Amino acid sequence: MRAPKRIDSITATNVALRDQYLILGDETIRLPTDEELRAYLDQVRDAYARWADQPPEPDPPLFQQSDHPDTGPDAYIPVEGRPLPMRVAQFRATPGADQAPAHDLLDAVGEARHTVILGEPGSGKTTALERLAWATANASLAAEPEAGPRSIPLFVRLADYQGEPDLIPLLRRAFNRRGLAFVSDLSVKATLHATDARFALLLDGLNEIERAFAERSLGAIHRHLDDFPQHVVHLTCRTADFDQVAAQELLPADTQLWEVQLLSDDIRYWDDPQGQSDVRDYLRRHLGNDAGKRLYERLRADERLRSLARLPLFLRMFKEVAGGGDGDLPADRGGLLRQFVRSPRLWGRTPAALRSRAERSLEALAWRMQNDGRLEMDEDALYEALAQVRGPRGYELDAMRACLRASGLLVSLGGERYRLLHQMIQEYGAAAHLVR
Repeated sequence: MRAPKRIDSITATNVALRDQYLILGDETIRLPTDEELRAYLDQVRDAYARWADQPPEPDPPLFQQSDHPDTGPDAYIPVEGRPLPMRVAQFRATPGADQAPAHDLLDAVGEARHTVILGEPGSGKTTALERLAWATANASLAAEPEAGPRSIPLFVRLADYQGEPDLIPLLRRAFNRRGLAFVSDLSVKATLHATDARFALLLDGLNEIERAFAERSLGAIHRHLDDFPQHVVHLTCRTADFDQVAAQELLPADTQLWEVQLLSDDIRYWDDPQGQSDVRDYLRRHLGNDAGKRLYERLRADERLRSLARLPLFLRMFKEVAGGGDGDLPADRGGLLRQFVRSPRLWGRTPAALRSRAERSLEALAWRMQNDGRLEMDEDALYEALAQVRGPRGYELDAMRACLRASGLLVSLGGERYRLLHQMIQEYGAAAHLVR
């Protein structure tokens, strides 16, 4: 074992991961080894492997892999033959301003130090950070040891911020969920200062921070940027919730503002040889040419539905609720959410006797989180909400939790914490609870 290095304080000039052990006062600080960092990077790469660049046409085609409506592999998040394109353009705050040219996400922000990625609900903001996490981890694992400091991505959901004076506890929880275990915040702080590592913080959902902590969180982010100017930081936020004036005070002067672009649909009809359509490509891969064409023509006949289909989340929902292209299509966004949540494909593994209770359970969870101003809940709160729906009925709460997770609408974050598939699912479920 390397002899511990004694330091008087933790700074950006006196910490290196190769030291492995530091002594600060009476405390011994253990830093992660290179093997532990590689294992962490492997976990990150595996977690977001669906955003990897893969062959354009899987064998067999996707639409042949999922011909049974209740057991298809793409029941709620598709098995992609390749990721949907992710394009961004420089944010224009002035209404009516000319649209900036679009760029591939990785080309646009891959070398940037500080960015804010804005977008509409369902446009793919979280997806953008997941793709950056995958690309960073993949490149870091492929790099030669002598290439310089290892790049370490850290995907962080800001909804998990609990009002601490800085971001260190939040980052510790995020590291621990991916298997890079830290026993103290001091170890995290020392690691983040290491000169032989480059950290990319991927902070997802500025608009998702719990209301009670919203103001405090801005101070915590600002302090982190001051304390760790060497970190790359990418931050996402809903466009409607973004305050550009406040951001100028919060973020470094070199921060770039980008906005996720809608999927392309620049064709006149399905077989048009001119132009490009991400929507057509997606439907063809997942439904086949004939069923994809039927659904595309129905979407194109209604401008509201066609506009919604250019948002990745809604395009996936249309594919689910329309099935082979012949299912009923909703008249609006709320109707699409309702049909998606009730889609037989989502509940294919849920016993028929539990399906109505499962839907009510989902609504109760959504209402509780929405009423509390949160996008996550711990296991105790989860079971309390499920018990209220069950009443005296004879089924196990564990079984209901399993049903919700199997549907894909309830997502485990590890550490006995949960969230719903998307913030819009939570908003819909809370509204449905009130109506009921």
